[in-house]
This record gives sequence, C-alpha cells and structure tokens, in this order.
Amino acid sequence: MRAKSREDVKILIEISMDAKEADEVINENYNFKTVNEKVAFLKGMFDFNINGYGQAEPNETTYLIMLEVIINTRGRC
Repeated sequence: MRAKSREDVKILIEISMDAKEADEVINENYNFKTVNEKVAFLKGMFDFNINGYGQAEPNETTYLIMLEVIINTRGRC
C-alpha cells in the first residue's frame, strides 16, 4: 500500500501482519536497494538499536527480526 507520508508508512509497518507484509510496505514506498539501507531506515524511524553486533553488517535475518519486533510491540520501540 502506497502511503502519503512518513508517518503513514510508520503506521502501516506497525499494523502489518508479519515481516513480509511490512517489507512490502517499505518496498512500495521507498527505493532502497540493500538490506543495509532498510536497516538504517528502521533504526531512524523507530529509534532502533542493534546490541551486540559490533562492526558486523546487518543481514536479511537481522532486518526481518527488526520488523517482527516492531510489529509485535506496535509502536512501543
């Protein structure tokens, strides 16, 4: 679903049924090319930190877990 604003995208991610649906929202509204871009977007939008990663690059699994945490906490991140 194409959102009208950044806040709309945030709400659509939060109310998604699962990480796949939330990823579709992000893909439809932004032109990110890499998982790193998506992770950076989530970190900025939801004030999200990844503890214990050090210098390691986030991967697809990290990204999907971040989405699930966001969905399961419904905006309490």
